[in-house]
Amino acid sequence: GDHIGSVLHLQKLWPHLKLVASPVAARLLKEEAMIKDFIHVDRKIAEIMVAKGDVSEMPPAPGNYVFNVDKIVKEGDKLDLGSGIVWTIHETTGHSPCHISLSEEKEKTLVIGDTTGFYAPHKNAFWPNYLESLENYCNSIRKLSTLPARRGALSHHGVIESLSKEYFRKALKATESYHLEMMERLSKGEEPKQIAVDKANWVSTLTDRQPYELMVSVARILIKRSQSEANKKDLFTLP
Repeated sequence: GDHIGSVLHLQKLWPHLKLVASPVAARLLKEEAMIKDFIHVDRKIAEIMVAKGDVSEMPPAPGNYVFNVDKIVKEGDKLDLGSGIVWTIHETTGHSPCHISLSEEKEKTLVIGDTTGFYAPHKNAFWPNYLESLENYCNSIRKLSTLPARRGALSHHGVIESLSKEYFRKALKATESYHLEMMERLSKGEEPKQIAVDKANWVSTLTDRQPYELMVSVARILIKRSQSEANKKDLFTLP
């Protein structure tokens, strides 16, 4: 929901906007359970924004909450916007099964999205988000690190104006540390529920715009992913 919950609000303001998605995303966006989740998270985030004074009142919910994908894209596809601006699609699963990133050669811009997790520049801290797969997540970071980009656009906290391999190296190191911490705490007999609460409390120091229940839920999923891929090796270094 925090990825694309605003799409329908934006299309209501600007009906000419086109929705581009991966094949997996196009399928998921038709599922009723997914729509309900989008609505729930969308309203929760809006409530937080009202409480924080970011907006003065709750936005009206779109009357017809349906995502209509205009263009399905896959690895290597191009989006030509004219004036020499051409975006290339990169499939970057791991955070989610449908995640894509985009690179633009002329201005050397890379839309990272959530490929590297939740990064808080003001604290130089990463919350790794390998919700679909630890292995896919690390491989997607490794993939993006090979692209000649100078600027990186994140899903949260804006833009990295001086993007380098060091950013991706830090993302992998943070992922390794997080994964190993999960495994160590579990091996000592700590309850997954308590670990998830501890992590949600930590993430709350990095952001105050995410619903707490969502952060706990994400933390619990990450524990499960670490458990299921505990023996994965050679994932945390750049090519």
